[in-house]
Amino acid sequence: MSLGWNPLCAGLAAVVYTALLGCARAEGLAPPSPWSLAGEVAASPYSEAPGRVSGVFRAMGLGVHGAYHWGDLGAGLGLETNVWRTEDGAGGADWLAALLLGAEGELRMAGDRLRARLGSGLAVLLEGSAADAPGATGFFVDVRPVGFRWTVAGSTLVVDPMSLVVVVPDAGGIPIVDVQYRFAVAFEVGR
Repeated sequence: MSLGWNPLCAGLAAVVYTALLGCARAEGLAPPSPWSLAGEVAASPYSEAPGRVSGVFRAMGLGVHGAYHWGDLGAGLGLETNVWRTEDGAGGADWLAALLLGAEGELRMAGDRLRARLGSGLAVLLEGSAADAPGATGFFVDVRPVGFRWTVAGSTLVVDPMSLVVVVPDAGGIPIVDVQYRFAVAFEVGR
């Protein structure tokens, strides 16, 4: 019996650990402000889907998100550069990149210590493979069921331990579809 690294168990352990930290009493939460702006780094900790390049950090994202809040509800815009590896058909790998621009909705819970977010919008291919020309435009969907928030040095640290991002920058011909299970960390100012 092998006791090797299991990505599902590791992911569940990370979610449980982060949930315990998120439920801990948070001192000094800043009073609510209607506006927020966040810079974010995201990565797929592991991927081993059929027909996909396996390995650690197969997909990464760097983005900025702005929102306006009405109590526990928020709406805003997000902009992200998303980069991922995929097989090139000849046994190698290609790096693809897309610019994601979309609308986002957010729900804050547990006294602003937890949040859920849903986003969707345009995905523009910035860097394609030999068969895919840059400039193709499609869509993306970003689902984040739970995120944990802590106040740190006047800003807020936000951790989304598990999210699902589906990027489809080219839906025509042979479509480009990438499914990413991601972990994200953001620093937010404002609300």
